[in-house]
Amino acid sequence: MDSAETVAMGTVTTEAVEQLLEELGEEQRAVIMLRVLADLSLEETAGVLGRSVGSVKQLQRRGLLRLRQILEADAGRAW
Repeated sequence: MDSAETVAMGTVTTEAVEQLLEELGEEQRAVIMLRVLADLSLEETAGVLGRSVGSVKQLQRRGLLRLRQILEADAGRAW
């Protein structure tokens, strides 16, 4: 089974990323942008956001799972 990140990022076009990120809460969106798009480490992301590493892990996990749900629900949509 592919990871949530693979599904979320591997099946969308660049122009659709912003639209997809708008579906997330502000904190999840910030974590996804820093971790996936900016390629920051957990520690770097936690430092930027003033959160614990554990909190960043949870926000990332939940955000990526939410993106996966959106993409699976809209499987027929051209991203």
